[in-house]
Amino acid sequence: MVMIFSIKAGPADDKILQRILKRGRYATLDLEAGPGPDHPEEVVIIRRILGSMISSENYPSSPHMQIRRHRADLASWENEGGSTSSTFEERPTC
Repeated sequence: MVMIFSIKAGPADDKILQRILKRGRYATLDLEAGPGPDHPEEVVIIRRILGSMISSENYPSSPHMQIRRHRADLASWENEGGSTSSTFEERPTC
């Protein structure tokens, strides 16, 4: 997934953002503000990044994944005995 962050900021803010991303090894869930004079700015930037992210549970699935999920659900339903046929065969009882 590619995320593009766009804010009106100066060169100093760009350097802070680069420093935050590098420190977190570009993994957005591992971002932490470091100690120092830029700590408050780093906290604000990290909150903006985390606030704009969509969790995987809430991310809409693609049409391809919806079809795959439908097929998997159907196969599961058929394996559970939910499939019906046009002919009815009565099983002998013991």
